[in-house]
Amino acid sequence: ATRAQYYEGKVVIVTRGDCLFLTKAHNAQSAGASAVIVRNHAGQKDQVATCPFADGIGGMDVHIEVLMMSAVSVDKIQQALDTQGHENVALHIFAEPRAHRLQGG
Repeated sequence: ATRAQYYEGKVVIVTRGDCLFLTKAHNAQSAGASAVIVRNHAGQKDQVATCPFADGIGGMDVHIEVLMMSAVSVDKIQQALDTQGHENVALHIFAEPRAHRLQGG
């Protein structure tokens, strides 16, 4: 399977690192992912980070949901995937419609 086929329609978990949040979103979207969960650094809490960004400066070309979560939260998801199997774990990301987010309401 090609890279795009492997990630097509999947929620991808990535680790926060040196590249920008927006770069991670672009890379996942380009690979065919339906959403991205960014695992924050250990000791950091869940953070709201969405695309397009609330300030309207970046991310207008990102059309998938992107969420940054604490390492503890992501590790729990990963543990469920590892023990229950990917086909037995349902992950739903609920987000406000993009137009609503952009209007700040």
